[in-house]
Amino acid sequence: MDVPNVMRCLGLALFVFLFSSSRASTQVPSAPVSPSPPKQNARYPDSPPGLQRFVEDLLSAIKASDNAKVESLWQDAVIPGHSTWFAAVFGEKAGASLDANYAKRLADTPYVPGRAYTFVVNLDEVKILVLPLSLAVVSRPDSWAKAIQLSLKKDVHAYRVEAISAGSTTSIMLGYFFYESGGFREVDELVFGSLAAARQPRAMRPERLCSPGATGHISRTVDPWTSRPQ
Repeated sequence: MDVPNVMRCLGLALFVFLFSSSRASTQVPSAPVSPSPPKQNARYPDSPPGLQRFVEDLLSAIKASDNAKVESLWQDAVIPGHSTWFAAVFGEKAGASLDANYAKRLADTPYVPGRAYTFVVNLDEVKILVLPLSLAVVSRPDSWAKAIQLSLKKDVHAYRVEAISAGSTTSIMLGYFFYESGGFREVDELVFGSLAAARQPRAMRPERLCSPGATGHISRTVDPWTSRPQ
């Protein structure tokens, strides 16, 4: 046996082992991966322009009689787990009442926009106006916006949507929308009727001028951008 060669091989193996161990001990552990932020709908991000695009796409589908797209968009506007959501956002007592109203609306008109949307698509030209809830409280003081804001138990991203008829002072109320679970969720203004007695002055009148079966109302304003509904 060639003892010197064996010793050299053993020495080389020991050197490689010690060198590898030294490198492994000096490596800095990788930083933990930060959790990803909640995903937003790329087409309809949580912003006034994102909601405006959603409503415009919905109106375009209604006008084109694309019933499959209308149903798909409107189904996406339903609040997932609405019973839990109303309780978390408005509290147990008010949430239960609001959820009962919401569930009834869903049962009466499942995945179908109200007549206000059909009315809007028959106008020659309209502009969709999206007001964040805090702005609607100021610019639409006779609306449900103030009652909604006062009843909130947690922070939410909420909006009021109107259609403005070009060349006139007619404003068509299309609904309130909340951004929840990556999408815009519509709540008809009639759902908030149970907040009226506790939150609104007696002189305040509901926004709706249409029949109870309609979704939305028509109001006339001096300036559709800044004046309140009459």
